[in-house]
Amino acid sequence: MYWRMRLGIAATTSLIALNEYGCGFELPNSIMRSQDMQDLWVHTNEVIWIVNDLLSFKKEMKDDTVDSIVPLVFHALELPDAQPAVDYTIQSLKLSAVAVERSTRALLAQYRGTPEENNIQAFIDACKYNCTGNLYWSLLNGRYGICHSDVIGAVEFTL
Repeated sequence: MYWRMRLGIAATTSLIALNEYGCGFELPNSIMRSQDMQDLWVHTNEVIWIVNDLLSFKKEMKDDTVDSIVPLVFHALELPDAQPAVDYTIQSLKLSAVAVERSTRALLAQYRGTPEENNIQAFIDACKYNCTGNLYWSLLNGRYGICHSDVIGAVEFTL
């Protein structure tokens, strides 16, 4: 239930919709309505909101306004502590990232050699930039208070 609700309330869908405009083209409706493209949208959305849920968890606990997948998994699975819920959430994030790649491969295979191939690749790249840009912004702005970038070559998160 939360998963479906989260997909519907995130501004991510609007962000993804702006990718065509930002790239300066409009893909045909037949491509945008294809199952592989719809899957790309869903899984891009998942990556972004799962990252947000993970990164905001500490802040939400501090503010006593917890509304994320981590405590819901903790409660639903009756776990002994939060770490298995975090691990489950990270695994879900990995599966969503794999699904983005699967959708990417399917779209590119289906439209290889067509006039739309380059625009599809640009749209896919924009979706991936949405994901990495969200993470970068979330870490850079300090909103969640979890990033310690003083570790050379790595970033350490304390939840």
